[in-house]
Amino acid sequence: MSWFDPYKAVLTFLLKSLVLGMIVLPPYAQVSHNQVKNVDCFYPKLTHSAEHLILGISRAATGIAPEVLKAELGLKGRMLNFAFVGAVTPYGVDYHQLVRRKISKGKETPVFILSVNPDNLSQNRYKALWSEGAHPIYDLFLVNINPNVEYFLRKIRRKKSTILDNDPPEKNESFRFFEGGWMGLKDRKGAESLEDEAAEIDRISTKKIPSPERIQALSELINALSKRGTVVLVRMPVTSKVRRKETQIFPGFNQEMLQLAEQYKVPFLDYSERAEAYSFFDANHLNVEGAIAFTHDLAQDIKTILRSDH
Repeated sequence: MSWFDPYKAVLTFLLKSLVLGMIVLPPYAQVSHNQVKNVDCFYPKLTHSAEHLILGISRAATGIAPEVLKAELGLKGRMLNFAFVGAVTPYGVDYHQLVRRKISKGKETPVFILSVNPDNLSQNRYKALWSEGAHPIYDLFLVNINPNVEYFLRKIRRKKSTILDNDPPEKNESFRFFEGGWMGLKDRKGAESLEDEAAEIDRISTKKIPSPERIQALSELINALSKRGTVVLVRMPVTSKVRRKETQIFPGFNQEMLQLAEQYKVPFLDYSERAEAYSFFDANHLNVEGAIAFTHDLAQDIKTILRSDH
């Protein structure tokens, strides 16, 4: 008996498993990809890198249209809306590290849109700092592969956790998926839903406090991205009720942003008091029409900034 015989059965099993995996995995990945790409608002954001990024939480995820912005600015390469939701991507160390993994190198100066508001720079007083790091997207080894087999196998969206999950998109006609990671909200909610949401805003606002740690994390992110390309800080439009609540949570917010803008020589564009110019899905989020109109205005302002820099 040779030294190889005791291992022969094990090696044979491993070889057969490998061959089976090579046969089964590609069609499994393609089927899974086709099933989730239009019903899971997280998945498309984790299938490729991009030269230009939009960052933030659900307000930016639904309110800034990357393809519109890219076309208006005449940018080449990919632009990805890499904003998620408040429970997952407030500004912090985990989001910063993930963002760095998403940036691809292009031939032109990249543009980074950082949506800022008191919600993604405050902390729930009843939760641990950086609690978002427990979300499974931060455990992904693969974040720039399409189809993303790891995403399927690990069942990243196995739990509902966000405002965007309240009704599965495939059962809710208000959701519409677009290129570049943008999830549009088509119809304004009814009066009853808006009233319920107003009560939820009141409830949540009592738990929030400004977070110096998150502001520091944002500062470090601006510093890192401004060395790569053009950074623009954007405070998006919200209804007057949300604006008042945000002022209660974080009364010196704009001053903090202006200080960061001055420190790193980046623009800070504040649209938070321009709600009347846009149409909304709810008190926090623009609908598709509002998002396109807002993105157009944002692009015009960025064009002015870019022209003044040259």
